[in-house]
Amino acid sequence: MDPAVDAAIKEILRNTLDNLAEADFNRFKHYLMDQGRVPWGKLEKADINNTVYLMVKVYSSGAGDIMLTILKKMNQNHLAKNFERDVVNVLFKKLSAGDGGVVHAAAAHSGGMVNPSALSGPVGEKSVPKHGRGKDFFRRNKVALEHRLGLLRPILSELESRGILSDEEREEVENKEKGSQRLTLLRMVQRKGDEAKEVFYEVLLKTDWCLVMDLEKQPA
Repeated sequence: MDPAVDAAIKEILRNTLDNLAEADFNRFKHYLMDQGRVPWGKLEKADINNTVYLMVKVYSSGAGDIMLTILKKMNQNHLAKNFERDVVNVLFKKLSAGDGGVVHAAAAHSGGMVNPSALSGPVGEKSVPKHGRGKDFFRRNKVALEHRLGLLRPILSELESRGILSDEEREEVENKEKGSQRLTLLRMVQRKGDEAKEVFYEVLLKTDWCLVMDLEKQPA
């Protein structure tokens, strides 16, 4: 991810906290302390800018997930939706480059807050990026994905609904020992070719955009 995207995400974090009342901001900092990695000694007198600095320093690309987790605990659901929408818009500007499939993935991840037709015209459920971004992403990050893929159930469900995996293939992955599930899934996607890799990329952008962001900013 380039510096402009990093700066945009930090600005979204700041703007989100700026929309909290003072008492709610203090509650937010207590919840952040409860995550176990930022001590209260650093948070007690931290203003919004310093709080964002600490979140990014400690959690890196995971700061967005922490923000969403805490906002939902505080029942700040409107702010959480706005935050997610704004982050998806930044991702769209960075990653789309005219790719209908990425637009669809970003819109789907936004929980309906982003209309894909408003972003780039009609996008079909089966649309595939035109420029091979998923193929390149898969090639560069296959080893990292073997270790860093998170929950597989939503990924498997999406891949099945998109016609990339059959019901039997999904069950085959789920029935593997936990340490072998990621590798089995990645081998299936690789065996199915470039279109499967493109859809896999869309699905990952939808289900774990923080991981995609972090991998995208790694040197090629």
